[in-house]
Amino acid sequence: LVLGNVGNIHAVEGRYAKALAYYRQSLLMREKTGNQSGISGSLENIGAVQWLTDDYAGALDSFQRSYAIRKAIGNKEGMAASLSNIGDVYYSMRRYADALESYREAIALSETLGNKQREATALNNMGATYRDSGRIKEALTCFERSLKIRETLGAQDGVATTLSNLAGLYRLQGDREHAREAASQSLEISLSIGSAERIREAEIAVGQTDFDESHYGAAAEHFRRAVQEVEKMRADFSGTQSEMKSGVLSKRIGAYEYLIESLLTASNRRASKDPQEAFNVLEKMKARSFLDELASKQSSADAQAPSALIEKRERLQARIKWLEKKIAP
Repeated sequence: LVLGNVGNIHAVEGRYAKALAYYRQSLLMREKTGNQSGISGSLENIGAVQWLTDDYAGALDSFQRSYAIRKAIGNKEGMAASLSNIGDVYYSMRRYADALESYREAIALSETLGNKQREATALNNMGATYRDSGRIKEALTCFERSLKIRETLGAQDGVATTLSNLAGLYRLQGDREHAREAASQSLEISLSIGSAERIREAEIAVGQTDFDESHYGAAAEHFRRAVQEVEKMRADFSGTQSEMKSGVLSKRIGAYEYLIESLLTASNRRASKDPQEAFNVLEKMKARSFLDELASKQSSADAQAPSALIEKRERLQARIKWLEKKIAP
């Protein structure tokens, strides 16, 4: 128990390598005593850190082992949690069919147990999976069900997330009116609760609706604010939290890209092209990427980086090169 608690402290502070070491020590101790519930808990903690550090294969193995134990001992609440986590890993791996199956099972169990919060979370994540699979109608149904539950529960953070997701879905359908309504509601709620992550999502959602309506200056302002929230999140992590800090940009780089795109579009519509601010944003993005790359290498828990992390780095580098070409005169 003590080892797990120490691991939790390191995890909350973003020191994932140290957290993983303590969780693994805790797992060994619990395996010696045969504490099945404790073993599954340790595996869940290990899987969470592996998922956060892009070790998807490791995370999947940990969560599946935990699920098997919880099923064997009849822990249905634990089974639902494990299934939801397994779905999240499959989603990150872009194995959408597997993710959907896991979410379906998690939702069914959560409904049986009356766990509305977990049901709403799984529905939201299932909606994102349907969306990314191109199944817009099913995605809309999931998001609307999730929103209704979250509003009933008064879960404002969740409401803001689902509204931002709905705004993006309405945009895909060409429904600008409902997209703006959902995005504006999300931003209002996000600002009221003060969550940097929710504000970032909502500012992007509102900015995208402005961009669709050719209000490029207004769009750029919202994207600037989204970038500011990413910068705040990075600044909140001290030097000892390099592992958490290293993941902030790679998972939220869209804010920089949207800002660059809106600035370039606005610039191209003027008589003379002046991409200076877009260039400055790209340079900031490149600098953050370089620093985060160093932090990730220095704090890696394993000698070899997970393949998913390597692929993510390569995609980031490719996107930076593409943006450089767009900005070039």
